[in-house]
Amino acid sequence: VASVQSALDVSSKYYQKQQLIKQVKGRIATLTDEERAVLKQMLAGVPNKNMATVMDIGMRTVDRRRQAVFTKMEVSTIAELATLLNSASIDLETLE
Repeated sequence: VASVQSALDVSSKYYQKQQLIKQVKGRIATLTDEERAVLKQMLAGVPNKNMATVMDIGMRTVDRRRQAVFTKMEVSTIAELATLLNSASIDLETLE
């Protein structure tokens, strides 16, 4: 009985992980290419001012795209965003 329960627990955790990965990938799919570029810069720790310079866009545009990333990914902070992507086993290369 214990081994059956253990197998069910493992199966349940695997299913939950797969559901999380599916949800996160769905959220990433809603991002525009520009928002994905900002997301990568955010995760790399690039300051907004540097993002604006490198991407040749204004600071307000960076701010709007950052806010869009937070909204679409359903997080409030970069730490939450990084934790979400990490828990779904998604890295920067996967975002392309």
